[in-house]
Amino acid sequence: MRFLIFGPPGSGKGTQASKIAETYMISHIDFGTILRDHLQKNTKLGKEIAKYNIEKGNLIPDDLAIEILEDRLKEKDAKKFGFVLEGFPRTLAQGIAIDNFLKKSRLKLDAVININVDEDLLVKRLMSRRVCANCGESYNLLTNPPKQDDICDKCGGKLVTRDDDKEQVIRKRFRVFKAQTEPAINFFRKMENIIDIDGNRSVDEVFIQIKQKLDKMVK
Repeated sequence: MRFLIFGPPGSGKGTQASKIAETYMISHIDFGTILRDHLQKNTKLGKEIAKYNIEKGNLIPDDLAIEILEDRLKEKDAKKFGFVLEGFPRTLAQGIAIDNFLKKSRLKLDAVININVDEDLLVKRLMSRRVCANCGESYNLLTNPPKQDDICDKCGGKLVTRDDDKEQVIRKRFRVFKAQTEPAINFFRKMENIIDIDGNRSVDEVFIQIKQKLDKMVK
């Protein structure tokens, strides 16, 4: 099974992608994590990615994004078990590119999940997010708070606010999503395998919606 999951920043698509991967026993591919991993390791691609200040809500060029993503999809786990892909495509060109890649590889895209959330709720959610500066574990003061304020449950590291979780950056990211990513969503909408989800609900309620619709499509 192969799924794409769309949603603006703060929509909970990462959490839902993890639940989908666990439920259907497929790989969770988070494109944002791939980019940050390259940056942290200062790889050749990481040095190229660093030029575009993605931590401020900017996107990397389509050709670079496509190259990175195609390399990941060629790895054994994605080919053997399938995947749920989060954070890609972010533009129409990227949407067309992954569609062409899958067709060329004779692979079927089973469903496209589109999570819709109100902008003000997204801002509230993301400004409540905290990340461990040591191990990268993620928390949310509203829905998944740490046991001790500002301290990671997992390793005891200090919890910090990511630069891209500040209101000005969040609203910019939302505008970028509307302008650049919605055309990609509309591209897949024409294929009639897209499911729209109300993301204003709780994590569990959102997943129930997703699973009910996916089960009908993949059975």
